[in-house]
Amino acid sequence: LEFAATGGTPRQERVDLGAEVAAVIDDMSSRLDPAHVVVDELPQVTGDRSQLRSVMQNLIHNATKFSAPGQVPDIAVSAVRTGGMHRIEVADRGPGIAAEHREHVFSPLARLDRRIPGFGIGLATSRRIVEAHGGRIGVDAREGGGSVFWLVLPTGPTGTGQG
Repeated sequence: LEFAATGGTPRQERVDLGAEVAAVIDDMSSRLDPAHVVVDELPQVTGDRSQLRSVMQNLIHNATKFSAPGQVPDIAVSAVRTGGMHRIEVADRGPGIAAEHREHVFSPLARLDRRIPGFGIGLATSRRIVEAHGGRIGVDAREGGGSVFWLVLPTGPTGTGQG
């Protein structure tokens, strides 16, 4: 919450996103069957391990939380390298987000469905973290239904795109 309010400078350490996502899924095992999450090979990036883990935890938690009631979550985590950047995606089969609301969901206290518990700070905080790492975050529609939350991070130290 402090970071959400004030921001902060991320540490610069090598972060194995695959290991962090595996730890997130393990932490969520009481609410999420790991068999329902497909995780492709994820890159190592430079940044703040706890902040980046928080972003991945928020995206995976949201993918679970917004799964259709009574349906098994269908979550895919993947990455692709483009130049000096990595694009990491967390795809779900939730209700999706209309194009006109895709930017709004990253605003503080934004909640599109008040029936789903939450405070509306997770995506706003995730955006601040990703931007502090020299990256960007957004959401697109998933083919076949749902959403794809994506973040683009430099492969090297924050702001350089080198690695």
